Amino acid sequence: MLRKRWGKVLLGLLTIWLVISVYFYFQHRVMVQVMKVPAWSLDDPANQGVLVKEIKVYRWEPQGDNFDSYDRWWPVLEFANKLPRSIRRKYSDFVGSVLYFYTDPYHKLEDGARRVEIIGYILQGAPGGLENFNHPAIRVYSGEDLIAGVSSEFGAQHSGDSNFLLFEMGDKIYSSVKDSIKLTWQWDNGPTVTKSIINSRFEIKTYSFFNRPPRRYSNLRPVRKAYELINVYGAGKKEMVTSLVSTKVSEFPWHYIDWVKQQENYVSYAEANYYGKYKGFENVFTVDLSFARNAQEMDAGKGYEQKVFLVDEDDGWKIVDVSPYK
Repeated sequence: MLRKRWGKVLLGLLTIWLVISVYFYFQHRVMVQVMKVPAWSLDDPANQGVLVKEIKVYRWEPQGDNFDSYDRWWPVLEFANKLPRSIRRKYSDFVGSVLYFYTDPYHKLEDGARRVEIIGYILQGAPGGLENFNHPAIRVYSGEDLIAGVSSEFGAQHSGDSNFLLFEMGDKIYSSVKDSIKLTWQWDNGPTVTKSIINSRFEIKTYSFFNRPPRRYSNLRPVRKAYELINVYGAGKKEMVTSLVSTKVSEFPWHYIDWVKQQENYVSYAEANYYGKYKGFENVFTVDLSFARNAQEMDAGKGYEQKVFLVDEDDGWKIVDVSPYK
């Protein structure tokens, strides 16, 4: 009798846990309308050094970090310091994922409201330059409606000595967004550039806890793909590393990165730049990689240096070439 009662209690607790878990699973489930903008040449003077890559529309906003929730669970997180070094990271990642799962990461916008987000590149040497993050006035129209460029929401990020910056702008609107898109931008009192996007369509992407929305600018960074090439090739995963190379490349110089198979540990540094035209490809970016066995060798210039050439294709960054290491 007692065993049956405990069985019912456990079944009830399991049911409550499942209901709560299903609730939080759907709190992580959001949809985004994404339009991939057909690329134009970034270094063409007529384009004034601006390239828009994506337009996103969604009806939610991130909640922001809930530090109070993490404070309550700090003893659980701090327990990682008492574990062997070999499993600390795995423990912290697991606990952090569990805590994040049982949160409300987004909140729904009021009825009729939408967020519009535009991301892209601005090239150094553009009419306004990159000094003080000066940027052009960019506006986006859907039909006759102005859907972005209404407010001053504009963010940019510049890394090291790179010759470009990443930008993001957005607005909250209360009108629908159609596939017919027109972009305009103007530096100060200079000429206005206009681009009409007529052959692209918004596609709906669904994200969840296991497939989260990409972080800001993450889709625009070629550095990660260059590192992935080196790391995956060094691990001997030939099929996976082949998928990183553009299908438009007939012969890839794999022997130029054979050196990584002899290096078990190294420190590295990377810097991305816009390159332009290269071997029949347009809008090529480069990532200059520097590798050394330790920081002292890196500072002394005794490591390897290599340049990776990449293009942003429809399904993300693809590698088109790599230089000999030196």
